[in-house]
Amino acid sequence: MKGEKMTVKTFCEKRKVVIAEDETDLLENLVEFFESLDFVVAGARTGDEAWEQVRAGRPHVVVSDLLLPGCSGFDLLEKIKADAALADIPVIVLSARVDSDSVARARRLGAAEYITKPFRLAELWDAVER
Repeated sequence: MKGEKMTVKTFCEKRKVVIAEDETDLLENLVEFFESLDFVVAGARTGDEAWEQVRAGRPHVVVSDLLLPGCSGFDLLEKIKADAALADIPVIVLSARVDSDSVARARRLGAAEYITKPFRLAELWDAVER
């Protein structure tokens, strides 16, 4: 890379993801999937935990269920998009809710993608890459 100046920070910085999912098995599978892709992963079982992780670590992407204990996925999405320092973080919604009202509300609140469960990991990866 002759002529290019690379800093230690840009070379070593890994992508970060926060995953908000209350179903333990799915959360564990998603954590394992993203770690295998060399992401730094923060898993959260509640919307409140996810919000704290987002604020503490400013991830590159957030993957969130809608039906979470405490702060819902809708609430989490709204908080992220209302914070000027975090608003540009893409939020991918993973939900079993297929009704058009939920999809429309998530999009209106700023969701980058809305993926319905069950889903394929390749589908999620495509959304992250976009």
